[in-house]
Amino acid sequence: MNFARVNGARAAQELSTAVALTRPSYHRTAEFAPLTFVGPPAVPRAAWSGTSLLMSPDAPTGFATARAWPRLDARSMVALAPTPAGRWMWFLDQEGGWGGGMRLGRFRHDGDGGDAEVLLEPGEQITSVAFHPRFAENGLVFLGTNGPRAGKPRFSRLVRYKVSDGRPDPATRLVIIEWPSDGHNGGGIAFGADGMLFVTSGDGTSDSDKDRVGQDPRTLRSKILRIDVDHPSPGKPYAVPADNPFVSDDRFAPETWAYGLRNPWRLTFDAESGQLWCGENGQDAWEYAHLVRRGANYGWSAYEGSRRFSTTRPVGPTPVTPPTLEFSHAEFRSLTGGVVYRGKQFPELSGAYVFGDFNTGRIWAAKHDGTKLEWLRELIDTPLALTHITADADGEIVLADYGSPRANKPTSGGVHRLVRAGPVVAPAAPFPRRLSETGLFSDTARLTPAAGVLAYTINAPGWHDGATGAHHLAVPAGGTIDINGKTWEAPDGTVLVQTLSVAGRRIETRVLARAQGDWAGYTYVWDAAQRDAALADKGGADLNLRDGQPWRVPSRAECLMCHTREATFSLTLREAQLNTGDQLARWEAMALLHDAAPRPAGSRRRAERGADDYGEQRVAPATTLLPRAPAQLARYAAAADQTASLDVRARSYLAVNCAHCHTVSGGGNSAMNFEWGVPPDRMQTIGQPPEHGDLGISDARVVAPGAAGRSVILPRMAVRGPGQMPPVASRASDPEGVRLMAEWIQSLAP
Repeated sequence: MNFARVNGARAAQELSTAVALTRPSYHRTAEFAPLTFVGPPAVPRAAWSGTSLLMSPDAPTGFATARAWPRLDARSMVALAPTPAGRWMWFLDQEGGWGGGMRLGRFRHDGDGGDAEVLLEPGEQITSVAFHPRFAENGLVFLGTNGPRAGKPRFSRLVRYKVSDGRPDPATRLVIIEWPSDGHNGGGIAFGADGMLFVTSGDGTSDSDKDRVGQDPRTLRSKILRIDVDHPSPGKPYAVPADNPFVSDDRFAPETWAYGLRNPWRLTFDAESGQLWCGENGQDAWEYAHLVRRGANYGWSAYEGSRRFSTTRPVGPTPVTPPTLEFSHAEFRSLTGGVVYRGKQFPELSGAYVFGDFNTGRIWAAKHDGTKLEWLRELIDTPLALTHITADADGEIVLADYGSPRANKPTSGGVHRLVRAGPVVAPAAPFPRRLSETGLFSDTARLTPAAGVLAYTINAPGWHDGATGAHHLAVPAGGTIDINGKTWEAPDGTVLVQTLSVAGRRIETRVLARAQGDWAGYTYVWDAAQRDAALADKGGADLNLRDGQPWRVPSRAECLMCHTREATFSLTLREAQLNTGDQLARWEAMALLHDAAPRPAGSRRRAERGADDYGEQRVAPATTLLPRAPAQLARYAAAADQTASLDVRARSYLAVNCAHCHTVSGGGNSAMNFEWGVPPDRMQTIGQPPEHGDLGISDARVVAPGAAGRSVILPRMAVRGPGQMPPVASRASDPEGVRLMAEWIQSLAP
């Protein structure tokens, strides 16, 4: 072995060695023999080769997606816009997910993305890009923005730049119109056929319209605005068109074209039909899109879509218009507006509005003749986090993918195309319609796992309306689970199984299957004889158990409301859940785990500075061993585990039941962060005012230290119906969980 002598911090360093080195560096792997740690004796692991669950139970639709511009260096893609001449595609990309810095760039339409260049980094969020209809003459481009990125107050703005030599000139930046906005910012923009510019604004908050602007006709918020950017009026860089619907009504902001919108995320205008479509993000239970009507009131926040949201909030001066398209959260979670298709590749979609969903990745199309909906159907279920669906210079569909900023990996966003699916190859076996056909159990009635399927236990079960759970894991032959920090990632071909039972009777078996980097969720409902279970419908089901207890079988979309990208989908494959008894030691002995140690600190920066100097920098080899002994790893505690402290039990409860949504970029629609290990002052919960209403509680806080009665988290947990937590797949509250949280809140120092 070699030893080095390291002198004091201010002294010159000395390299001491007992053997001759060809070069004075300890990083030259050729100078040393490898040292291998063998770990515990290997335990044989039976192979599981089931593949039928990796198919789809749905008939092929004929559509697929393919990565476009494969050499494009994308982080989290937000929006795309082809230049009017069609030579370039402009893009908006975000560094590291929500809250990160944004860049406006471009790449050649006929290239592979390797020529991408950054055009602008404005220090604020950018939502949309629109080129002036006479861009070839005036070189004007418009951006929908919100900022500043750091600090408050924040404003949403429509800004204009003059493009010179293909680049927006920062010196020409002009704010056309702005309004205060710190959440639900809108920012969609689209030119109409007459050259008037439509701009969307949201309610400007991150909660349930706490400023009550949704039905306020005077504000610029919660609107679709229509302005004339070519003929500014005195003192303004725009004019109000004389044919706006409320231009002579003193009750309204004259810029108003339509109002009552929560977060109108995407706006598109179809010149051929004259249709203006707006995709809007809903609140508690519904997502929707509007074929926008002049002067329409879309109801927020008295209504959520076509349903009453608040009976105490008055409706505005005009009647409420229901959405053109409306989906419950059993189908959609965060609707991403799209574009009316006018390309040549898919004649069956001509004139249809193509749109999708950020959370599930599903892409749909709807054909509307301006009077009635002609048809509506799902085109494809993709693994993409869809932030924008639009058309390229040829009118063909392109898709902006936000990637997975929280998956312990570099963000994997990019741009994809909608393409024709290849020839359909009949699967070796049809998708299993019964649990006994999945190959997971050798004896389904007894839940006896098949060869290669492992039963496993967890430390802190989640709340499932009083049900107990049995867990099984199937990893394909030769597959290993990657240890990426506290969350672990399974390989393609993995199946996770949870069987839920109430009063000793099995109700359903929920299955998560991973294929091509994406997870899909299915549920099998047990028969009365308790011998087998049948595949539930795609939309889920509502049951009544033997004692009359209502039970929700989640839809496949509802599965992904909890099994989110940011939670890396698998909620039990994490260090703190699996670290129980000798379970991890047994998995380690089976070589089921794969710990690829991170690169040494600074090695990436060194490599960027000079690959020749540091090309032989050593990196720790991959290993099947745990990174630390189980006693040194994290461990959740069950709510009833009196051997654990109150704080550990409460934080475990929040991590298991809430953190998959209430985390950074988790889709929980609030700033709360319940992840395990987050310091209390970063949870954005303790002492914080509620963002989704105070439920009539005086001086309410999400968690009011020492005052359970002022903590809205407790009634959210206790009630069932609008505003309940968790929001899906639960029809009964958890009394023990509520008591645990109340006790924890009371223990916190005011």
